[in-house]
Amino acid sequence: MGNRGRAVTDPAPVFSSEKAMRFMKINICCAISLLVLCAATIAQAGNPYEKYYGTYPQYEYVIGIGEAPNTGSKYAVKRIAEVLARRDMASQINVRTTEVTVDLMCSGPESSACKDEVVSIIETTVDEFLRGSRVVDTGVDGDTFFVVVVMPREGMLRTLDARIDGAVSGAQDNLAEARGGDKEALERARKQYMMARTYEIERQILEGVRTNASKSLIELEKELDKLRN
Repeated sequence: MGNRGRAVTDPAPVFSSEKAMRFMKINICCAISLLVLCAATIAQAGNPYEKYYGTYPQYEYVIGIGEAPNTGSKYAVKRIAEVLARRDMASQINVRTTEVTVDLMCSGPESSACKDEVVSIIETTVDEFLRGSRVVDTGVDGDTFFVVVVMPREGMLRTLDARIDGAVSGAQDNLAEARGGDKEALERARKQYMMARTYEIERQILEGVRTNASKSLIELEKELDKLRN
């Protein structure tokens, strides 16, 4: 009653302003969450296997996916899809490694034989990798039966490191014999150098890093050139 006739400062506008700000922040967060959810839904709709790339990130794993018509024997269908999944995985390594290695190492009149040698080396290592792959999921999507197979990159890199060391060591031993005039040892050294360089390129591709040949391989190449000339 004592306030009648006097101007009173109403705190409501200040409170409303703070409340509005709070609601605005909540609305923004909700909108962002909705956008993220929609984006994920759209991505999954575009690629039904998107979730596997989240569970098995590509910087840690190579993922292969195989699909087969879901008809006939369940065992046969699963087997076909599994083979296709491993073939998908192998092609991801084979194609890029072959392309880069052939471009760097195979030229001139012997390019065809060089390419055949590179392909053989790569296929041998990939076959070994595939033995370490594992099926992580199977399922049915409409009329299609699918299999998802993964391989950890870390294990493949370790295998390639061991193969590089072995090939370099063998090449060095054979070069020592070639210096005494053993032409067969020189040819063995050349093949082992080719193996080591191919493994190194394969390793770089799996790791996602392209670099020049290592110092030991550069020295091997120079020694081979010297003995061949």
